[in-house]
Amino acid sequence: MVIYYLIFLLLIIFFIYGESQSGLENLLLFLGATIFTIFAGIKDLNVSHDGMNYAYMFDGVNFYSDYFNNSYDVMTVLIAVTLKYLNIYSYLLIFIIYAILGVFLKIKAISKYSVLPLFSCIFYFIHFYLLHEMTQIRVGVATAILLLSVSDIYDKNLLKFLFKVLLAFLFHSSALVFIPLYFINTKKINVWLYLTGLIFAIIFSFIGINIFYIIPNLSSISNKLFIYQALQNTMQEVNLFNVNNIFYILLFLILLFFSNTLLEINKYSIIMLKMLYFSFISLFVLSKIPVLAWRISEIFMVSSFIVISYIPFLIKPKWFSIAMLILIASLFLTLNLFRQHLVYQYHIL
Repeated sequence: MVIYYLIFLLLIIFFIYGESQSGLENLLLFLGATIFTIFAGIKDLNVSHDGMNYAYMFDGVNFYSDYFNNSYDVMTVLIAVTLKYLNIYSYLLIFIIYAILGVFLKIKAISKYSVLPLFSCIFYFIHFYLLHEMTQIRVGVATAILLLSVSDIYDKNLLKFLFKVLLAFLFHSSALVFIPLYFINTKKINVWLYLTGLIFAIIFSFIGINIFYIIPNLSSISNKLFIYQALQNTMQEVNLFNVNNIFYILLFLILLFFSNTLLEINKYSIIMLKMLYFSFISLFVLSKIPVLAWRISEIFMVSSFIVISYIPFLIKPKWFSIAMLILIASLFLTLNLFRQHLVYQYHIL
């Protein structure tokens, strides 16, 4: 597991060096993205939970028509079958393709939306890089594309937004849950409304209502929803108040308190904050359907490594906020490696 800490340390060095030397940020971001891509692309199948599942999935796709006969996503079929038509049977190439797309698109989003891009890369690495680019590679690409659509939400460019959501959908069908985000107010956030909504969502989770019982025909909408419903008995209930959730709820509350000044820091900040909010809401409301709850929550939670960059500009002195957040990041990395087991000991394919 040492290699994960070495990369973490390298990212901290990149951040400190990038802050002290002007003009190097883009170069360091590109270098970091390259390291991320290679690291995720050449990993052994057993490094992540889903490695072998993806191997079986790609082995099982042989014709473009398999999309209509199975629950595969469009790009899964397109990439696998195209490579086989070219007589290329390589898991390595498949993982590299997904790593390039997932990593570089997310780094592009970080560069575009974060006020401290190299700092955001640290928080991206400790959770979502391990979860998405190392494990859930299809969701990784989909969420990267969805992140890039945030600027279209801000500009109210519906065609560009829908195009990106559709593109993300081709990688993972859960991307469709992002569509309602287009209709939010991108300039203001009603503090009391969002606090009340959070409280009611928490109460809803304690009541223990299963949303499928409220809308009994929901599972007929798609095979995906039926699968989520069928899997709910195979998973433990969602731990709503784990360390990770408590930290990000506190982060949300701090940013909500400073909401009047957020737009001065970054024009996309209100959208990112509301994404974080919807992550909690979906987790609480859907907590009795763990697979679906986590999936939707994680899609909106990708804003977390963007909004974390606002804190040093709100809580002074800046260096103290950064030092405390890096310490917290190191603790989360340890939890994700040794308690959550997002990934295992690293080996090359």
